[in-house]
Amino acid sequence: MPTQISPDMLMSIARQAAGEFLANGTDLTTAVVKEASASHLPLTDEHVRRICEMTYHEAFERAFHQKRGSLDRYISFDPPDAVQCAKELKTMTVEKKASAPATGRALAPTEFLKAASAVAGLPAREKYQPTNAYLATVFTPDAEKVAAQDVWHNPMGEATRMHQSLREAIKKVELDMDSASYENKIASSVLLAQSVQACKDGADVSDVLNLCYHSAENGGITVKVAHDTVCEIAEVLRSHGFETRQREKTASYEEANLSHPLSVAFAKVASMRDQHAALSTAADDLRTEYALSARKLRAALSN
Repeated sequence: MPTQISPDMLMSIARQAAGEFLANGTDLTTAVVKEASASHLPLTDEHVRRICEMTYHEAFERAFHQKRGSLDRYISFDPPDAVQCAKELKTMTVEKKASAPATGRALAPTEFLKAASAVAGLPAREKYQPTNAYLATVFTPDAEKVAAQDVWHNPMGEATRMHQSLREAIKKVELDMDSASYENKIASSVLLAQSVQACKDGADVSDVLNLCYHSAENGGITVKVAHDTVCEIAEVLRSHGFETRQREKTASYEEANLSHPLSVAFAKVASMRDQHAALSTAADDLRTEYALSARKLRAALSN
């Protein structure tokens, strides 16, 4: 068994899980558990989280390309639940150990009870609900853990714990930024492909761009993000040989179809970019607070 797990190994599992989903309709959580278990790799929770992320994007890309040429290329399905996958994989590992042939040593009573309770069954899966790891870290402290750390008086204890919390919060928000950036790349490629295809199918360039503008106005998107995204679309269309000069507005697109796949794709990309900008601002604020906390700790320790 390999001691190091490479990104290629994780991607291989993700591709197999995505294939299982597209071929048999297996939900992504079940598909990830199946393929990850079959790999026999010593996967950590972080490995499982990365596999789930890769699987979701791999499945989305394949599903989108399968609809090539279709007027409706809108794709929607639940991503795999990384927490549930990790829980089931751990239980399967314990089950395998508990059912393995005897090696001359019987399980101690305590060990037997642990193994039995682990394989007794998992609760029914709940519907996937996305969470913000940064907010969860900041606003839901572990009261028991905090109480345990206060068993003796430490004048610097509170300041040290706050400093540690800031560091953990920075790590969480940076992970959220990485995920948001990766998802934005995928969604942006879909949006640009749809825009080019719409023009190839005969849509006027100005209609495409104005539909996007209208989607931003009705979706609460910030002006800068909307402008930058539309300019990016215009640049790609120009590179494909389409004329991108603006024409005066007419009634033909004053009442835009906000359920159109292109409008939905634009709103998704713009929303992701807004989210990434908000995360970036949060990360900068946390780093500033962390630096200030570090200076206060150094000053207190030097006194």
